[in-house]
Amino acid sequence: TIAGHRPPKIDVMLHSRAARNNGLVSWAPQRMELYTYGQSDGDCVPWMTHLIAHEYRHAVQTSTINQGFSKFLYILFGEQAIGAVLGVYVPLWMLEGDAVVSETALTEGGRGRMGDFEQEMRALAMSNNTPTYDQAYLGSYKRRIPTYYNMGYLITSYAKLKYNERVWDNALQKVGRQSFSFTPFNRSLRHDTGSRKVALYKEKLSMISALKAMYKGREQYLKDRH
Repeated sequence: TIAGHRPPKIDVMLHSRAARNNGLVSWAPQRMELYTYGQSDGDCVPWMTHLIAHEYRHAVQTSTINQGFSKFLYILFGEQAIGAVLGVYVPLWMLEGDAVVSETALTEGGRGRMGDFEQEMRALAMSNNTPTYDQAYLGSYKRRIPTYYNMGYLITSYAKLKYNERVWDNALQKVGRQSFSFTPFNRSLRHDTGSRKVALYKEKLSMISALKAMYKGREQYLKDRH
């Protein structure tokens, strides 16, 4: 739950004969769809455990929007209104990154514990050719960029650890209550972290770059000693 908010029950559709592994949560109509065909990606928990932990977090995120002014829109226009508010204000990297944090925290596995999930973003951050916020979010036709899942996990986990465990919960609640305003998501982030989303992304990359400098200094120190 988010700050005492308990999401409603949600219909679940199981695709047991599809040759794919995925899942989704949609709010118009309200449902969760799970593709039960597992995958072998090195995770140590069963596929369905991993999938439910991830997808149900999306159900919690979406239902959290249904409050304040957004609930008024829901009464007027139905379930489509909540999906529209979510799509307009909340970036996909936050939704997916937060769900990856949940799957990692609530199970004994999760992508957050898998080194290859983070290594590409960390390698780019330690290089002299780090992607911009837009490149990391939207991708690039000219170079290999990890998906916004990777970007989102780094930012959401970083903000939770450094600033406030409820920073993203607060942002979702702000969007729900004040969807009549222009920038409720960024204003909530600035209140909790002092930064907007682009600045928070750059801050995380700067921290990784600082680790690179520390490692380089350590290597030089050991070399000088010998």
